[in-house]
Amino acid sequence: MKYAKMNSTDALEFTLMFNSMAMAVAVLWLIANYFTRFGGTIRFLLSFATVMIAAGLGPWFYFAEFSNEMALFLTLLAFMALTMLTAITLSRRLCGGKYRPVCFLLWLALWMLLGSLVATFGFLIVASVIFSSRPSFSEATLVFVFSGSIFGLFLYMLNLPFMILGFAHPFFRERFCACMRFEPMPVSPQKAGTSRINGQNSDNEMPEKGDFM
Repeated sequence: MKYAKMNSTDALEFTLMFNSMAMAVAVLWLIANYFTRFGGTIRFLLSFATVMIAAGLGPWFYFAEFSNEMALFLTLLAFMALTMLTAITLSRRLCGGKYRPVCFLLWLALWMLLGSLVATFGFLIVASVIFSSRPSFSEATLVFVFSGSIFGLFLYMLNLPFMILGFAHPFFRERFCACMRFEPMPVSPQKAGTSRINGQNSDNEMPEKGDFM
């Protein structure tokens, strides 16, 4: 907001959009594990519906009534949700279904940037229809390049903490692999040997008092 030199109204709406998408991504990560029983297309649609319902609550309470501004805001959230989910899906496919965090994050950055440019172009068309206006070619080009790049960076930075959590924490890593249908990580021989030794030691140890209570 600082570098874009937004006025107070634009800054408020940008904050609303950021908070709405952040809440939507958090809700998606909380319940995405329940979608693993379905096929890829159904999982994508359920994820999109989840993001739109969670993200749409903010604009609904902010605008209080349905208007052209609210329709435009919901349209922007829909394009962002489609961009995010499509980028995640394509990144997963390009990783070959294998758990490769660095490769996944690099592909995710590329597809979110390209997807945001495409989504910005679609959003400009919808906005011109809603408000019955036709921006000049120079204005459209500026919005397409600048806004598309900003939203691509915005989406990536919004998802990055969740991705890092999915890579770093064992509980969320297991959930992440299940949702992405990644192959489970192979256990290294050293860790396997350590676990086997620990298991043998635990079997040879005498149980303490109260172990059978």
